[in-house]
Amino acid sequence: MTTGPASPESNPADIHALLTRPPVEAGPVSLGLGAVPVRPVGTPTGPLRPTAPPSPQARLAVVVLAVCGALSFPLYRNGASARVYGLALAVSVLCVFLALVLAVRSTAPVLAAAVVVPAAVAAGQLFEGTLVHSAGLSRALDLALAPSWLAGTAGVVASLTALASLVARLTWQSPRGTTARPTSDASRSAD
Repeated sequence: MTTGPASPESNPADIHALLTRPPVEAGPVSLGLGAVPVRPVGTPTGPLRPTAPPSPQARLAVVVLAVCGALSFPLYRNGASARVYGLALAVSVLCVFLALVLAVRSTAPVLAAAVVVPAAVAAGQLFEGTLVHSAGLSRALDLALAPSWLAGTAGVVASLTALASLVARLTWQSPRGTTARPTSDASRSAD
């Protein structure tokens, strides 16, 4: 027989000590791309940042964007080419997609996209024949479910509503990492 240190398998007390000891807190592990946090097993994972419900302005923008997407939906192909139909369908789907994303997360980049996309729809409706002479664009705008003047108006309203929501968010959003400090009048004590 060989003599040497006893292995943990041979002593039941050591096995019990190994099984009942608390988990080791591990720090970030560097893999060359940056620090990756390591969580002990059983630690619940949650969102990185708590999500706040959308503001009333963002909720209104969601509704108006969904209406804009529904009004610009190409119900029938009516002999249009696949490229023209795809353009009309993409504009409609993009408006509805932005409405869904905005309903879940009303961040500044999403609000900025919600300003630009319906504005492009409205600009296409407005400049269709005066500044822009494109048969494909004209045909794509004619495929919309609603008349072009109504889809263009919905685009303008959606863009302005999203712009108002964006301005409200940027105005009333507190900067990251700062805490509210009392004003100089509030911090003075009464004499």
